[in-house]
Amino acid sequence: MHSLTEGLQGGRSTQETLASEHLTSLSDHAVQCWLRYRVSNDEQDLDDAISTMDNAVEHMPDAYPLRGRVLELLAFLLIERYRLLNTLPDNDRGILALEWSVSTQYNTSGGVFDILGKALLARFKDAGQLDDVENAISAHEDAVRLTPDGHADKPDRLANLGNSFLCRFERLGQLDDVEKAISAHEDVVRLAPDGHANKPSHLTNLGISVLRRFERLGQLDDVEKGISAHEDAVRLTLDDHANKPRCLTNLGNSFLLRFHHLGQLDDGEKAISAHEDAVRLTPDGHANRPACLTNLGNSFLRRFEHLGQLDDVEKAISALEDAVRLTPDGHANKPDRLTNLGYSFLCRLECLGQLDDVEKAISAHEDAVRLTPDNHANKHVCLMHLGHSFLRRFERLGQLDDVVKSISAHEDSVRLTLDGHANKPMCLTSLGNSFLRRFDHLGQLDDV
Repeated sequence: MHSLTEGLQGGRSTQETLASEHLTSLSDHAVQCWLRYRVSNDEQDLDDAISTMDNAVEHMPDAYPLRGRVLELLAFLLIERYRLLNTLPDNDRGILALEWSVSTQYNTSGGVFDILGKALLARFKDAGQLDDVENAISAHEDAVRLTPDGHADKPDRLANLGNSFLCRFERLGQLDDVEKAISAHEDVVRLAPDGHANKPSHLTNLGISVLRRFERLGQLDDVEKGISAHEDAVRLTLDDHANKPRCLTNLGNSFLLRFHHLGQLDDGEKAISAHEDAVRLTPDGHANRPACLTNLGNSFLRRFEHLGQLDDVEKAISALEDAVRLTPDGHANKPDRLTNLGYSFLCRLECLGQLDDVEKAISAHEDAVRLTPDNHANKHVCLMHLGHSFLRRFERLGQLDDVVKSISAHEDSVRLTLDGHANKPMCLTSLGNSFLRRFDHLGQLDDV
């Protein structure tokens, strides 16, 4: 257990005041700090509780009867602080303690597996390591298996299992994962009555899952199911509820998908209306405002692609610039927002032909590539858009360096896209187009 103790150290120590106390007093003091935090929700109390529990663990021998209880509470609090402050080492330490808890059979309840699964999934989203999503799925499967039918927590644990399958689907693109996600979320919706506080969230998860399958297979029935689920989620959520903007955002995105599939302008209008409502209900300074602005900007872009009206692309650029400005560089969604902004500049370039727009597009896409690690699921998309923007500038200025940069970006995009991934053909096509442009310019047979 020495390595576990070393791994869990890192909080502020209270060793000077507690080192001489009996171990029972240490553990009791740790629990009292935790109970105080539960009442106050004060970050200082949370820090004190973690520090006290760190010190208690440090003084406890492996066989001490209360060690498991204190380690488990420490894990919960570390994960809570990570959730509040995005302190990644706290999540790592919490995972380590919970993995000890379940591996030693100290606590094998469904609740512990559920919290472990959520922590692993959060780390997967932060770092992109495939092992974490695999282990998250395993933990959530155990949580569901250990939770009896009829238990109040069964729907939430099924929902977390469905979300973990969906995360792996988005990483690997394997259809079986989205089918499992849909199955889990359908069970959740069936088990949760309309009056249940989490029913809108469960409907939202179901809607997102069937829409992911629609994006993969293109079956219209899935987008209809997605819209229906999101409409129900909006209907069941009061305007002053914190989740109302999220429900509206997902409804807007589902209308946008059907608009893209069928081209009916009414869906584009409904998407814009839903996203405008989401922005209106999200105050300045709220963490979700950049996401709402991004979705609004994208809905204007889709209508621009349909109607070609300059006003729509101007509104899109305005919303997307605000979204990028409000998103710090370290935020996980910053690259995607930069990619959307870069694309909007290229759309305006097609309307007005002003070189400044292609320069802005290249700058945005370069930033997106720079901020995205190679092992991130969307790195190939960022590179593909950068390659397109270099090619647009080459088509206007004819400078060979731009087509070389385009080829390089598309080659990297192809290299980072797994065989069998849904985007692989598009990446290869984009690379081929870049080679053709250089062939048109230089006439070298090797390019064609």
